[in-house]
Amino acid sequence: MKVVSFFDGMGCLYVALKELGIPIESYHAYEVDKHAIKAAKALNSNVIHKGDVRFFDIKDYPNGA
Repeated sequence: MKVVSFFDGMGCLYVALKELGIPIESYHAYEVDKHAIKAAKALNSNVIHKGDVRFFDIKDYPNGA
């Protein structure tokens, strides 16, 4: 599954998908809180942190996440 998570927080969606056994091909997270990002990075280093959701552009994902 290719995932784009808005307001990702500490990455609980990523954890939930992994716990359910859903394979994650890519995971792009939009979050600005530095403490939440630090926690998310501690949970998984494969998450691609994209920053502020206000700068999301669908054109960045021509083939999905």
